[in-house]
Amino acid sequence: MMSQTEFSRKIGVKQTSYSGWESGAKVPAATVVAQVATTLGVSADWLLGIADSRAGGSSPAAALGRIADLEQQVEELKVRNRALIDALEAVGKGARSSRRTVLAGAGAMSA
Repeated sequence: MMSQTEFSRKIGVKQTSYSGWESGAKVPAATVVAQVATTLGVSADWLLGIADSRAGGSSPAAALGRIADLEQQVEELKVRNRALIDALEAVGKGARSSRRTVLAGAGAMSA
């Protein structure tokens, strides 16, 4: 296993930059991602989680298809969220209505 220092030298960056990527404090530039992928013998797509295969094979058409799938999922989530909000608002209105009925009944009993 290679140390951070060894690997950062191999890809031509400072060890502190590499450490920042591992901790999530920094994001590498696209050129660095490409260099890391080349050094590791994997595709940048795989490294970024876009492709399932280390060899990549993610064509622009496949990437666009994945984006379309994700956009569809977002739309479905929007519909679900709207339904949940509507249901919560209905429950809230029902609770207020029930409270008014109880309070009105209590007022009639005291009169």
